[in-house]
Amino acid sequence: MPRFTVEGLTAELEPIAAGIYGVRVDSLDLTKSSTNKPMYKLRVVIVDDGPYMGRALYDNFVVDRETPVGRRRLANFLKAAGADVSADSFDTADIEGTVLRASVEPEEDPRNPGEQLDRIRRYFSNKQ
Repeated sequence: MPRFTVEGLTAELEPIAAGIYGVRVDSLDLTKSSTNKPMYKLRVVIVDDGPYMGRALYDNFVVDRETPVGRRRLANFLKAAGADVSADSFDTADIEGTVLRASVEPEEDPRNPGEQLDRIRRYFSNKQ
C-alpha cells in the first residue's frame, strides 16, 4: 500500500517481494541511452492477483554492438514474449499486451544508497 507524504506530495511504494510474477507488456519503445546509444525502454504491469497487481515495472536494453548483455537480455525478453528472434526486425506494437512471466528481485539503488529498486532479472514464457 502506498504511503503518501504531504511534503512534496510524493507516494512511496514498498519494494516488490522477490518472486516470479505474471506481467503484461504495456510499452516497448526505441530511444537513446544517456550515452546516446540505442536503447529499448520496456514498461510492464503486474497482472497476478495480490498486493502488487497493477504495479508497473521498468527495464532498459542498450542494444549497441559494444553491449552484448543488453542484446542478450532483449533477446530473452522477445523470446519469452513469443516474438520471432530469428527475424532481422520486429514491430514493437506486436508485443504490446502480451502476458509473460518476470523474475523480480529487489536491489539497492546505486544512485540512492538505502533505497531499493525492483529489478527484473529474467523473462519466461507464460506457456511454461
